[in-house]
This record gives sequence, C-alpha cells and structure tokens, in this order.
Amino acid sequence: MQAKISHYQADDTLAKLEVEDECSLAAVPAKLAPVYQRLNEELIWIHGKWNMYRQLFGFSKSRVDLLNESSQAFFAVLQPLWIDYLVLEICKLTDPAQSGKYTNLSIEQLHEKLSSTKYRGIRDQLSLLANSVREECKPLRDRRNKRIAHNEFRTAMSQEAVSIRGISFRELEAALESIRNYMMAFRSHFIDDADYTYETFTAGDGGLDLVYVLKQASVFREMERDDLSLAIRVDEGKRRDA
Repeated sequence: MQAKISHYQADDTLAKLEVEDECSLAAVPAKLAPVYQRLNEELIWIHGKWNMYRQLFGFSKSRVDLLNESSQAFFAVLQPLWIDYLVLEICKLTDPAQSGKYTNLSIEQLHEKLSSTKYRGIRDQLSLLANSVREECKPLRDRRNKRIAHNEFRTAMSQEAVSIRGISFRELEAALESIRNYMMAFRSHFIDDADYTYETFTAGDGGLDLVYVLKQASVFREMERDDLSLAIRVDEGKRRDA
C-alpha cells in the first residue's frame, strides 16, 4: 500500500498537504495507535521532502547546471537550508523518548511504552533497531547540536567545523533506512501490510514541476536573444506584478 495525498488547500500564502494512510490500527495498543500514526505521517513527509531534494540536486550534473543557470545564488542558499531542515526533522523523530522533564514525540516512544511481558519479543527487536538508528543518525545529530541548533564555539573556530558542516547523501539515506527498518518492524508486527513503502512517496510531481518550468525559461532566454520584444511581453504580461 502506498501513502497518498488526500487534501490540498491553498490560500494567499501557503499550500497545505496532508497524508492519508489507509490502514487498520485495531491491533496496535490503544495508547500507542495515535503515537504511531503521527510518527508515521512525519516519516512519510520526511521522505517526500528528501525525494524532492534529490529531484533537484541529486539527479544529474546537467540538472544542477540548469539550477545554477536559472538562479545560482538562490539555489546556493536553498540547498544547505534544505539539508539542515531534513537533519532537524530526522533528529526530532529520533530523539530520546524523554529529555529531562520533557517527553518527546519520537520513535523510541513505540518500544518504551510496549509492555515488557505481553510484547517482549517485538519490544526487544525494536530496542535493537533503535540502537542502529542512534548510530546511523549520529553524524546528523552532531551537525544539529554543533552547527544548526547551536554554534558550539570550539567547533566553529576549529577545523572540525569543516567536517561537521557537510552531510552526505549516503549518511542521510543510511539514517532514513534505519528509521524505516524500525517503523516497518513495528508495522509488520501489528498491521498486516507487507507492501507498505516510504521511499516512493512524493508530493505530486514535487521538484519536477519546477525543473520543467526552468527548462522552459532556459529555452525562452535563447529565444529572447533573437527577439528583444519578448522581454517587454514579460514585463507587461499578466504576471507583471508578481
């Protein structure tokens, strides 16, 4: 089963997308059903945003060249911001269940709140998978703690800042895979849904819509060199106030 977009609503400033996951949660312990549902939606959306990022920045050198040709400064600013956002979202999802006096909505809630007698097998399995999640997410957590959420002085002033600054495609995908493994273990135990997948979820055509428009703009710029009146038509067209 695939997650799908169930609702689209736009106002003057924002478009809102919600995810519908049609599955039965009857077998999930009642106190964990809403927790699982919310975490599952969060993970679906993280994959949607990661897939959109890859459509723009991870498809080919030719596509990156198109982005640079269209607005190099804008995409140079957007790319690291997008990565930082994904890092923050993944770290929130994989935080400890408890931080001091605060309870976090994180995947560790799922096994920590399972009865150690009634659900001992799946609880132990999830606990081991949570160890793998923590290990795979360590580079992301270092980046969050030292470069995004805080500007840790020693790191910022040393060569270590260079290594903390970058997160690779492989590290992001490894982190997401470990979270998928955890969530699918929980889902497989309580929900009969072997075909479920996170990796293919996208918000419509995602970044591909933008890529197509940028390709059109590239062709337009070529035409504009031969016909200067096209620039006037842009300036005086229906989107002149945009």
